[in-house]
Amino acid sequence: MVVSLPSDIVKKYGLKKGQELEVTEEKGKISVFIESQLQKQPCEITAKDAMIEEQLEVLYTKGYDEIKVYYENKEILKKIVQNTNRRFIGLQVLDSNGKYCVIKSVAQEDDTKLPNLIRRSFLILLSLLETEDEDNKENLTKLINICKRILHQKNYELNEAMHYYNLITIIEEISQTEYKNKKQAKEIIEQIYNLYYKFDEQESAKIKNMIGKEFITSKKDSNKALFLYNAEKMLGLIASNNIRIGT
Repeated sequence: MVVSLPSDIVKKYGLKKGQELEVTEEKGKISVFIESQLQKQPCEITAKDAMIEEQLEVLYTKGYDEIKVYYENKEILKKIVQNTNRRFIGLQVLDSNGKYCVIKSVAQEDDTKLPNLIRRSFLILLSLLETEDEDNKENLTKLINICKRILHQKNYELNEAMHYYNLITIIEEISQTEYKNKKQAKEIIEQIYNLYYKFDEQESAKIKNMIGKEFITSKKDSNKALFLYNAEKMLGLIASNNIRIGT
């Protein structure tokens, strides 16, 4: 649904065409929130043992700064603390009274750091394709989550936000693919990484052709096929972005 707002409101809050707003209704009153305003409000959830990781990740990447989590026992609290420390940059469990805990953001996200965070994500992915390392896996998870959080919190132009979001999602998907030929995987992603920072149309076509040839031999290897699918998707995303911005 499209909503028209007075021009003075649009200018005051720096709203952009296509930007998503949150709408809430209470006692017949409709309130419109810029997403970042809504995220400043405390959020309350009840922790479900099997879904704690997913619950916290959704709220963190959405950009909430304070989360009140009700829990049933100390084991669930332990999982909440562990997940907060392992997966989320800038969040800490600051208070607990036996029934609930309060998780708060203790750091201000800086959207100017997003390109550097994406570069670091690329480099950790390349390292993981060479050597499996649990610390690197956790670090990549943290970087992916903070990138998604920044994209939700800051007012990026829609096409730019979608480009970044799709890119980090593909990086995440490739990191989770169990493709045995790590050497080949690293070589392909390294070529795409170099292309991302210095795009060349001929090199892009060359990489695409090479991936296409590898697809032919991947019919009996679902992991290889999945890796190649994501690699081609990443390549296409980079190429289309460069065509769109005219570089």
